[in-house]
Amino acid sequence: MQISSEFIWKRNSRPVNEDSLCICHVLFNNKPLLMAAICDGVGGLPDGESASSYIIANLKNTFSSIPRNKHISFNQLSHLFSRCIFSCHEDLTNGASTLCMVIIYQRKCLLISSGDSRCYYGLNKMKVISKDHIDCRGRLTQAIGAGIYCKPYKKFFHISYKSTILLCSDGFYRHNNAIIMQKNCFKTCFDGEKWKNTMENMYSYAVNQGEKDNSSAIAIWFSK
Repeated sequence: MQISSEFIWKRNSRPVNEDSLCICHVLFNNKPLLMAAICDGVGGLPDGESASSYIIANLKNTFSSIPRNKHISFNQLSHLFSRCIFSCHEDLTNGASTLCMVIIYQRKCLLISSGDSRCYYGLNKMKVISKDHIDCRGRLTQAIGAGIYCKPYKKFFHISYKSTILLCSDGFYRHNNAIIMQKNCFKTCFDGEKWKNTMENMYSYAVNQGEKDNSSAIAIWFSK
């Protein structure tokens, strides 16, 4: 299975971009292993930008530490990154961040999320497969580095050929949710340039609708 990816990272009208992201991939037992993550620093708290970048840096270090020539199960990967995320929560004292990440290997995917950054997945029609940790007023009920540690949401699933994963911060999906979930919305996105244009158009649409927040997204698509 071939794995391709593209991303956008926009400050918009905020003074700083509190979103951080990464896409990491290596050959693991001669097969592609990929990790992608988006973190959105919590507004209203100091050092939101530092919190999101700190989490991303630690996720990248953890990914780099995975032994390349030994068997490792998804349960082991789950425990490895869970420890990393918990350590980040304990280390962060002046800021907090949402997290939405996936680890992909051999048509299997592990999703981990905390806060309101989202993961969409689908073949002809996308749907939200992460969990929004928000209350009835739309306020965050958990984030990495905020309050008492709450375990992130986790989900294992199998990937279909010609399907797509979309990770995004709330500044990207807030005005685009209905568009993202339209049938065949991404059916014509076969290469990086088309994906880039699609995400840029969605970002422009959100801005025209009044979006001021940072806007970040990672698209991952799969082919034979």
